[in-house]
Amino acid sequence: MTHRFHIDVPASPSTQVVHSPVVASGWFIDARGYPATHVRVTLGPVSALCTPVNRPDVVKCFHPAPPPADNVGFTVQLACEPGCHPLIIEAETASGEIIPLFKQWVTVKSWPSHPTGLRGWFTAWRNRRAWAALPDAADSVLVLIPVKPGTAAHVVDHARALAERALTGLPARSRIVFDERGKAASRDEHPWRIAALAAIRQAMIESHLRDERWVFWADLDLIDYPAGLITTLIRRAEGGIAAPMVFMAHVAAPTGGPRFFDTAGFVEKGRWASLQPPYFQQPGPVYDLDSVGCCYLVPADLYRRGARHEEDPGSRRWIELHGASIHETSCRDWQDIAYTDHYSVCAFARRHGLPVRAFADLFAYHEHVE
Repeated sequence: MTHRFHIDVPASPSTQVVHSPVVASGWFIDARGYPATHVRVTLGPVSALCTPVNRPDVVKCFHPAPPPADNVGFTVQLACEPGCHPLIIEAETASGEIIPLFKQWVTVKSWPSHPTGLRGWFTAWRNRRAWAALPDAADSVLVLIPVKPGTAAHVVDHARALAERALTGLPARSRIVFDERGKAASRDEHPWRIAALAAIRQAMIESHLRDERWVFWADLDLIDYPAGLITTLIRRAEGGIAAPMVFMAHVAAPTGGPRFFDTAGFVEKGRWASLQPPYFQQPGPVYDLDSVGCCYLVPADLYRRGARHEEDPGSRRWIELHGASIHETSCRDWQDIAYTDHYSVCAFARRHGLPVRAFADLFAYHEHVE
């Protein structure tokens, strides 16, 4: 029996390391376009049936469309003692057939280190519960959108409409903040503009973050993203940073497919994303990255634990080598050397064992930029 299957495994083949509790999610469709009746995940001695999850992003990709199915996705959270354990995922079809989908040995580690004592234990316990939870009534979101002073009102109104649509179903205390804190150098001066952009974003965090669980960054120039994007990213974040793929609207790459936007923000092993497919060296559809940018979700506790938007090491090295101003150098080849104002926060997450990922089935579109 043939089938289509994808699993957001909380471990990459290179590391095979996960932090307990383990969250696994994905989707399954058989040859007729039907989901499994049950999906079971076994991690060492622990086994559980998954919760069905609506994945319209998957269903709409099949042509012709499969029969209506609101539970092609699945998700489960498992607690397991530290050590090396087999992770096994199996699907059961309507006929009772058991289809093995995934088997991999993973090393389960305890949650990232935390301060000692009763207060430290309680903080770690609270973070484990908060970061591993699925979207619920407590999943308040702070949407932060930097605005260049003098931006036309209709641009801000469109960004607000997208954010309000994406917050539908999330707690009422979620907020959208537009901040006209300042402007940075042009994109043509990429390494020199990072410090200013980072300062703007960090000041927004310090001014606006209250008790929200999540921070969603969205560039003002985004012209579209899915209505359920924030909820989907919360479900897939696994305590880390999660982003959609970001493409330039109405622009095709020379080799076909949409043209990638914010290549300097999406960094893979020290290299920028490619403008054209394949965008990353990994096969996907889940990309473990050094950094993401432009449109992404961050657990707010990362900022409370010390994450900051700062000038990235690549930009700093470039300026040290070539001068403190674009007028001091004729060299413009800074690709794969200078990164982004998002990089330092993503690096903080990775240092604490948390994933930084982009998902090939989630799309956001940015206005055309030459």
